[in-house]
Amino acid sequence: LCFGFMKDNRELLGRWNTALTSMRNDFTLAGFEQKYIKNFPENTTYDYIYGTGRKKKQDIIKFERFSNAPTIRVAVTGDLPPVDFTDDSGFPAGYSTAVLAEIGRRLHVNIDIVNVSAGARTAALVSGRADAVFWYEVNHSLQSQPDVSDSVILSDPYLSWNTFMHIRKDED
Repeated sequence: LCFGFMKDNRELLGRWNTALTSMRNDFTLAGFEQKYIKNFPENTTYDYIYGTGRKKKQDIIKFERFSNAPTIRVAVTGDLPPVDFTDDSGFPAGYSTAVLAEIGRRLHVNIDIVNVSAGARTAALVSGRADAVFWYEVNHSLQSQPDVSDSVILSDPYLSWNTFMHIRKDED
């Protein structure tokens, strides 16, 4: 999975990739993956999303706010659990929230969430509604990426699907 940016926003992409590299090198990304994906905590609403009826309290991850700092608007879909989902109040939760909060802290920028549907990710970028999109699924063995518009550039990957298997509890 990669973040998406408009092609004319290479400066932000470079800063974002620097933050991701730092987070990879100091094992912050691995820690988030362990906590929010591999060892999914008991105090989340993820089971409720899939209809098991067990409603649980959501971990609240707060975004730091910096005075006189730029604001980056990030489109989040909330429809890729456990990586990207929303809690009962519609606020992004879990891995996505933790990664975005840490990027904001490292870049010393304010992160504002823009809720969009998965199909509207690129439109949010092109229209200027968002400066970045939380996820684009990329297959590095392909020459071109069918899910990615020519007007979008991608960050370095921040999560590989190769590191875990995702199975719904209500499926055999």
